[in-house]
Amino acid sequence: MLFFAFCPYKKPKKTMKRNLLVLLFTAALTFSCSSDSEDDNNTENNSIIGSWELSGLEIDSNTAGDELTFAKGIFDALVAGGCDIITFTFNEDGTVITEVRDFSEAGQDLDPSGGGLIITCPENQETATTNWTLEGDQLTFIDEGGIEETITVDIDGNTLTVDAEFVDENNLADAEAVFTRK
Repeated sequence: MLFFAFCPYKKPKKTMKRNLLVLLFTAALTFSCSSDSEDDNNTENNSIIGSWELSGLEIDSNTAGDELTFAKGIFDALVAGGCDIITFTFNEDGTVITEVRDFSEAGQDLDPSGGGLIITCPENQETATTNWTLEGDQLTFIDEGGIEETITVDIDGNTLTVDAEFVDENNLADAEAVFTRK
């Protein structure tokens, strides 16, 4: 049973956790405009500066499988309840702070009234700081070990969309993750 396909934080190894956070960060914040001019690059970088919160999971309900549909339902319930599942804060100095809820400690309870699962937002949150660069629509994250991960992002005003496969490649391959500027 899929509880949280997009948050596989079951106490991974430190390196795996770091790589996952880099992937999440990369997935969340790359631009869709490209330019060869240095001024345009500064404009692109400025448009990503700020805090971005995961606010939506978009799926094609005609082609999505049961597990992806179930994951979206859980996600929607958590977001509606005010759970800030993933937040990226891009700073002008080229650092990004990633905050991710730790779902490895989250429990699943059945509603005694028969209404389904009781879904709660975990209290624990993991935080990591990495570096970032943005060239056109390519966002690169560089962790403290020098490992680079690049993703493609689409920024439209205060909305950033990425392939949700970067959030969880095993369970969200046919979805898009939507982040909203806070």
